[in-house]
Amino acid sequence: ATRSTVGFDLTGARAQVAAFRGRMGEARRLYAETVAGATAQGYRQIASGYAALAALTEALYGYDTEAIAQARTVLQTGPPNEPRLRAATALALAGAVDEAEPVIRRLRQVRPQDTLLHTAYLPVAEAALLIGSGVRSRISTGAGGAPDHPTVPAGVRSRISDLRDRADGAVEQLRPAAGHERGI
Repeated sequence: ATRSTVGFDLTGARAQVAAFRGRMGEARRLYAETVAGATAQGYRQIASGYAALAALTEALYGYDTEAIAQARTVLQTGPPNEPRLRAATALALAGAVDEAEPVIRRLRQVRPQDTLLHTAYLPVAEAALLIGSGVRSRISTGAGGAPDHPTVPAGVRSRISDLRDRADGAVEQLRPAAGHERGI
């Protein structure tokens, strides 16, 4: 593990670059070093952030088993809200929607004045729920008439519309990762 306070952040940046280039073996090693370095220096919140990012990276590359295991580990440490949402995003994308949904539901009303939480982390987590559960396609098409049916209360239709817009934006943000091949 790295010893300087800047060192683990640089190692974390290198992990992100390795993942972006599809070199998941290297990214895993570097993320593990980053988490260990931050933890060793007493930066547990930063360590949980990198651990959640590692889990999300696994999910984005389709390594569902690894993503779920890492996300569960992150959530067991009682991390701050941002890593918690990132871990929930990883769970949802990896197919563990039933585990992700309660985490996201609890954080919808937390710190409403926190712009970053509610405009960056939460919309992506909500979109991951939709993607993971396959609801996005049903919402977009109105399949079965459920979301657009006149008997659905206006407030629910409004929430669905908001989620659809947020999901579309998040999908566009996640789309570049889908083009990368799986690395080793």
